[in-house]
Amino acid sequence: MGVFISCAMPFAMMTIPGGGSICFFLLLGLAATFYIINKQWPDTYVIKDYPWFLIGLIAWCMLIAVQMIVMNSWSGKTIEVILRFLSGVVILTFLAKSPSLFLKRIEWGIVLGTVSSFIYALLTTSIYHYPRAYNFFMCPIMFGNISLLLGFWSLASFYWDENPSLFKKIVKFIAFFVGIYTSILSGSRGGWVAIPLLTILLFTLLKTHFYLNIRYKVIFFISCIFLSILSVGSIYNRLGTIPEQLKLYTMKNADSSTGQRLEMWKGALLIFKENPILGIGKGNFQESIKKLADQGIVSNVIEKHKHAHNEALFMMAEFGSLGLITLLLFYFGTFIHFYRYRQDNDLTIRAAAYMGLMLSSGYIIFGFTEVIFDRVKEIGFFVTMASLFLALIASRKRELYNQFELDCCNCEESSYG
Repeated sequence: MGVFISCAMPFAMMTIPGGGSICFFLLLGLAATFYIINKQWPDTYVIKDYPWFLIGLIAWCMLIAVQMIVMNSWSGKTIEVILRFLSGVVILTFLAKSPSLFLKRIEWGIVLGTVSSFIYALLTTSIYHYPRAYNFFMCPIMFGNISLLLGFWSLASFYWDENPSLFKKIVKFIAFFVGIYTSILSGSRGGWVAIPLLTILLFTLLKTHFYLNIRYKVIFFISCIFLSILSVGSIYNRLGTIPEQLKLYTMKNADSSTGQRLEMWKGALLIFKENPILGIGKGNFQESIKKLADQGIVSNVIEKHKHAHNEALFMMAEFGSLGLITLLLFYFGTFIHFYRYRQDNDLTIRAAAYMGLMLSSGYIIFGFTEVIFDRVKEIGFFVTMASLFLALIASRKRELYNQFELDCCNCEESSYG
């Protein structure tokens, strides 16, 4: 049941309002129930294998808790943020108990999530004629960024199949392209910066796979050309306006998406300079920006924004230097363990490692122009998916070790016989 819930996360996240949070709490409840009924603690071998990931999760919780105590600023949402990060320890160790074959079923949740996102994109842009695609309950930026990740994951999951069926090949290729196209329709140009790196990771993973012969490579590149032709209008509409918006900003006109971001970044840096250690406190960014706007230091067009549209600057503003250190530690803790297994000889471990690298590096790049870890549903999605890929590696390692032990026992019995 836990595997099914976690595998349904990508689909639920992109299709149902609150679907990602529902899956997160169901999974957490199931894991907690399992440990309580069986009177067990989470397996220490998993915790020892991924120390930096767990340190990153705990560091977030400690930072928020310390700030709440020092500033006496308690809120239910802030406590929920702590619990979502801390829950990663329970979810990771619980999922690691499942067979790797079951955990690999995440591929279908990813494919379904990608296709459902594409359907939403067509619905909002073609029928409702919205300028940017989204799914009615998630902002276009995160909608496009997660769709992009799902598309790349769809094709990366090829790697753990030695002999995939023709149906699976077709479905995953389609999911890959519609994931990218959904991102383009969303107009999330900040997320497009991640495409070159995600492409390098994908090709590095798949370059040695035997069934990706010349025929599939030809189909792939023809599809890329076709996708580029379809996307040229959407890309130009988003990227072509940047020079003009920058020119307006130099003329003290910040009433554009680029101008507003630059003003928010300026405001975040000013707030950080005034509160360099612990910041202004979680949830106080908008109020501080309004004060700066009232003083004429920043443009009043950014008063409506609750965050700085940059993860690092936002952390510096609300949590100070300690917040920036915590964020960097969390990035490192999520990245390093996937990087460690990127060259493993086992197909499943290597694929899971690269999918984890896409997740961690993608979120770092997304954080240049958006704030992700301020929203509880995005935190739940990131923690669950990172835990699942790490659990898949741990599960497969355990199976390989058990198989090795069994082979050794058989060899000893044969020698005695």
